Amino acid sequence: MRRQRFAAAVVLSAVLALLAHGITAGAKEPKKAKDPVTVRLQGASAFPSKEVLEAAGVKASVGQWLLHRPPRAERSDLEAIAESVRNFYQRHGYFDAAVAVERPGANAVLVSVVEGPPCLVKTVSVSLAPDSPPGAADPQILGWDLPLRAGQAFSADAYEAAGVLLLQRMKEDGRAFAEVKPEAVADLSLHEVAASYLLSPGARCTVGQVEFVGRKLSEERILRRALAFAPGDIYRQSKVDESRDNLYRLGLFESVIMRTLPGASPDTVNVRVRLVEGKLQRVRVGIGYGTEDLLRAQVRWETLRFADHTMVVGAEAKVSAIDDKLETYLRRPYIFDAKTTLLSNITLGRKVEQDFDYNYLKAQGGLQRDFLADRLRGTAFLVFERVLEFTPNQSLEDALAGGARQVVSMGSVAASLTYKTTDAPMDPARGMIASLYVEPTQVLDGGTFFTKAILEGRQYFTLRPEWVVALRVKVGGISTGNPEGVPLTRRFYAGGANSIRGYGYDTLGPLSPEGALLGGDGLLEASAELRFPLKGNLRGVAFLDAGNALPKAFDFPRDWLRAGTGAGLRYQTPVGPVGLDIAWRLKKDAQNPAPYQIYFFIGYAF
Repeated sequence: MRRQRFAAAVVLSAVLALLAHGITAGAKEPKKAKDPVTVRLQGASAFPSKEVLEAAGVKASVGQWLLHRPPRAERSDLEAIAESVRNFYQRHGYFDAAVAVERPGANAVLVSVVEGPPCLVKTVSVSLAPDSPPGAADPQILGWDLPLRAGQAFSADAYEAAGVLLLQRMKEDGRAFAEVKPEAVADLSLHEVAASYLLSPGARCTVGQVEFVGRKLSEERILRRALAFAPGDIYRQSKVDESRDNLYRLGLFESVIMRTLPGASPDTVNVRVRLVEGKLQRVRVGIGYGTEDLLRAQVRWETLRFADHTMVVGAEAKVSAIDDKLETYLRRPYIFDAKTTLLSNITLGRKVEQDFDYNYLKAQGGLQRDFLADRLRGTAFLVFERVLEFTPNQSLEDALAGGARQVVSMGSVAASLTYKTTDAPMDPARGMIASLYVEPTQVLDGGTFFTKAILEGRQYFTLRPEWVVALRVKVGGISTGNPEGVPLTRRFYAGGANSIRGYGYDTLGPLSPEGALLGGDGLLEASAELRFPLKGNLRGVAFLDAGNALPKAFDFPRDWLRAGTGAGLRYQTPVGPVGLDIAWRLKKDAQNPAPYQIYFFIGYAF
């Protein structure tokens, strides 16, 4: 028979994939002698050869990529690789694909593919089971805009994703025990696939009891605040998923499994939350090197339970060339609900700037709250800061008329809003980030009142696969009736890896007649960056940064603009991109005699 059920093909493909990846049960096999050979793919036109081989587990190492050499594999794995390549094509609808291993040389092999024509999706039907309850959802509405569509090339991924989406839509409508029965029938003579989904919605349920299993030291009232639903609410799968994410964010658990169980009546559902608690105390030690902070060392200790309450209490010590600090902190999660967290910390530190350094004591406490499905985050803090000692260099001491010390105490209310729609935290390809920071401050020693505000926007565009344009604009200003009373530690400075590349860290801003860096009451920075693929996991970066710290907000004196341009490399690792940028300054600057700067990054400049 030429007609066959695709369900059987999917099961067979899954078995072949498991075999190809060596995931087998039973006794361990004896260790095989290594016999590596070079692997090339021949005959692939519908998909890039690299994509097909990587799906089969054949990937070039960093050294092979640098030398432009094809990947290698063990000769004993060749048959499994061929099966994985065949499985790849079948999952993409090429059921006639033939794969063979050819050996043109002793140290190199060809995996030869004859793709054949792909199967197209003939029909996609969605229907309700005969025993569905009255008033069940319209299958045409549930089946709207599925990943699998008539007329497109068949894909097992799209076929499976459509079934998952149908199930999610029913569960989002309160059908906690809904089921989907997918079926696909392929006609190989016509190269067509007919797909169908039979839906059993079940009753529309409300939430009954919520039970926590495995809780030992975690605080139950905090766990219940983490839930995005309450008994009596209509069951929503998205609320269950959100609750699981909220519980994971506490950092207390190695595992969170949420199961739905039949309730006291057919239209109620109980939720059982099975928890596996992890370690409550953590110690982290880190040593690194950065362009601006040079060699840095960091030690952190924290506990996730304090005085029989679920809260994060910790201490951190950090030493670097520009910032030393000893900090203690407290974080009480879900103080009112899962969106609100209480934060506080006390920091004793030392900060090194271009023309001065200072010791300080800072204490702050406030709330952090998420809005708009966690896209908008707001914070509000009460802050007290005491500059314990302010030490200028000789040029700044002359500018301050005989070495006046800016030892001041300040009280402020710091508030911020951040709106974020980016698709990834460290390597965004699309979306935006907009933030506003406002801090009204009273200098307690001299009576000066000032307000510092910063507005920053970032936008990311995808031009084509892996080609990304990133833009950034940052504007800052200080409003006060007494500009001379604003401490130098609170003024604006520019330059550095995350500001204007090509110039040193915080080396740009208004200067005194003596050549000392005084900082500005205004700031304007803009950056444009192109990120593009090179080879394998290596990406290139080209950028232009411009701006400066200004005497006053939006006051542009003569010769104020500084700009830098350059290029960089990023290598994609499991923890994110790492690499370096080299930037050249486009205008001479008294504080920056070097014509270029090199910056090391984990991630990107912005």
